[in-house]
Amino acid sequence: PAVVAARTTTLGRLIPYLVIDTNSLVGKPLSVV
Repeated sequence: PAVVAARTTTLGRLIPYLVIDTNSLVGKPLSVV
């Protein structure tokens, strides 16, 4: 999730927590991408 968090922060530092939360709940699908 660290990688996703860093990427999310660079892309949208407004909702990094939301993405991380959703990622953890869904099963880190963004991590694969």
